[in-house]
Amino acid sequence: LYLGPSHDDEAAAAFADAWARHEARLKCAGLGLVEWSQPLDAALAGCVALRLAVPAETATADAAIRWKAWLAWRG
Repeated sequence: LYLGPSHDDEAAAAFADAWARHEARLKCAGLGLVEWSQPLDAALAGCVALRLAVPAETATADAAIRWKAWLAWRG
């Protein structure tokens, strides 16, 4: 939604997946939303992230692109 409608579903899904992982790792480290940098990457090194499956009841053709979920914790 932030970027508006996309005609490239594969790119939109990849972006959403990467963004959800990044946000989960930031929350794990107790950091606010910031863009990637080498110092940030080092700060997030201790956070392990796992992609979560989308529940079947939300897995419509459209939801396959929109709904991404990651869980992160200190390893």
